[in-house]
Amino acid sequence: MTIQQPMTLRAFQVADLQPVRGLVTQTIDVSFAGVYAPSAIRHFKRHHSGKEILDDAAGGYAVVLERNGAIVATGTLTAKGKITRVYVRPDLQGQGLGKRIMAHLEQQARGRGHTSVFLNASLVARAFYEALGYRLREAKSATMEDGQRLEYFEMDRPLADPPHVPRSPM
Repeated sequence: MTIQQPMTLRAFQVADLQPVRGLVTQTIDVSFAGVYAPSAIRHFKRHHSGKEILDDAAGGYAVVLERNGAIVATGTLTAKGKITRVYVRPDLQGQGLGKRIMAHLEQQARGRGHTSVFLNASLVARAFYEALGYRLREAKSATMEDGQRLEYFEMDRPLADPPHVPRSPM
């Protein structure tokens, strides 16, 4: 019998930078392999550099989800109402942790006066965000240095009503 360890959702702290960067990098490596070209994967990693993580946290609101003192998920809300850098450790995906992060960030957005939020979704994450009520605004792409394409989606969601997020045992 496996006993679920409790998880703690808390605000990001500067001391969390390396564990968050490691989580993001690991998740990109595992989840995007075979979906995106290596040049696109490098682009994602550069986009989520330590400087970007710190800048977004300083200008907005970032959270981490911990289990036994280890960071297992993260997400950020920018001052402009953009949700970014929502990553869950690959072996824990599908257990409601991403939904918990999203619900918390949306609640924070409401509390900061936003009536909607927006985000850029990867090919891997689009279905996750659609299941949470996000709408496709535009399919986009960028050309990498080697000519490969990085496909992604601009999405948004009005915040009139909170989404129904079932509580999972944590």
